[in-house]
Amino acid sequence: MDLNRENIRKIIYIITVGIIIYLGLQNITSILGAVSSVLNVLNPFIFGACLAFVLNVGVNLIEKKWIKNKKKKKIIAKIKRPISIFLTILIMFALIFFVIFLVIPELINTINSLITYIPGIAESVQDWIKDLSEKYPQINNTIKNINFDLNNLNEETMKLLQTSAKTILTSSIGVLTSVFSGITNFVISLIFAIYILLQKEKLGEQFTKLIKAYIKPEISEKIFKIFSVSNSAFTKFITGQVTEACILGMLCFIGMLILRMPYALTISVFIAFTALIPIFGAFIGAIIGFILIAVQNFSLAIGFIIFIIILQQIEGNVIYPKVVGTSVGLPGIWVLVAATIGGAFWGVTGIALSVPVASIIYALLKENVNARLSE
Repeated sequence: MDLNRENIRKIIYIITVGIIIYLGLQNITSILGAVSSVLNVLNPFIFGACLAFVLNVGVNLIEKKWIKNKKKKKIIAKIKRPISIFLTILIMFALIFFVIFLVIPELINTINSLITYIPGIAESVQDWIKDLSEKYPQINNTIKNINFDLNNLNEETMKLLQTSAKTILTSSIGVLTSVFSGITNFVISLIFAIYILLQKEKLGEQFTKLIKAYIKPEISEKIFKIFSVSNSAFTKFITGQVTEACILGMLCFIGMLILRMPYALTISVFIAFTALIPIFGAFIGAIIGFILIAVQNFSLAIGFIIFIIILQQIEGNVIYPKVVGTSVGLPGIWVLVAATIGGAFWGVTGIALSVPVASIIYALLKENVNARLSE
């Protein structure tokens, strides 16, 4: 190889990159800590950008349905965006509060009912122990031979209570701090999301100029292609997921009415809300529904679980692949894999985001594979 200026530049570049990678691996802990600190600071803005991406689906839908009037075109153009954003956020909060105030009171009543049943359960347990000791006297003798040091027990109990009081106080302060921090971050994220939605065309133009100014045309075209596929896949996913949740909630409500199960509206709304989480969301709603029904009638609760299992099979094999899987272009098997992996790493958030991300990767990979095969 000739040691001309171009080759020397390449060698220096490779050596520099190698040194940077080596130093990075040597200080990986410090680097990860610094990255984590930066992400914590940027977390409200990252969440705000994600929230704007989700709300944008509703904003576009409302804007498209807006009344078109040529005489008042300028006035409508100025006010339709703010009103669309306001209505989208209002609908989002209304749905959240509707689910909370519909389900939580029923859960509180259920817990109160369970508390009232506890004395009866305790008496049944005592009667069972009494019958057991009468049938098996050796158990009764063993219990009598156990000696309790009441004074020592009282001392240990007081120590435990003192320690628990300190722990509860510390935990309460930590919880209040976390709640206040969470509310503050959410407000910042919401304001940032609203700003993005109000200025999305301008921000898009600035981002396009920035990419074209600093990145080669062939690479910038690929970046724009990725963003276009991502936007299309995510929009279709949100639309399909909401449609699927509404269908599932309606089927659950009709089925519970036919089977004459209690809390039909409450449970159906909650199942529809949790169904926004791909694959596993309906099971979360089913657990709450089982608890609510079991307090009144345990046999009906078992029937409800059987009904939900059947409904989930219909939803997983018919509704979801047709409504959501087709809309994002992702086969059902990969929907399940993506949701499982996302849930394992990032919990509920991972499950919600894994399907659109997987659909984007699948679409880009499919396009690249077809292009290579055609060559």
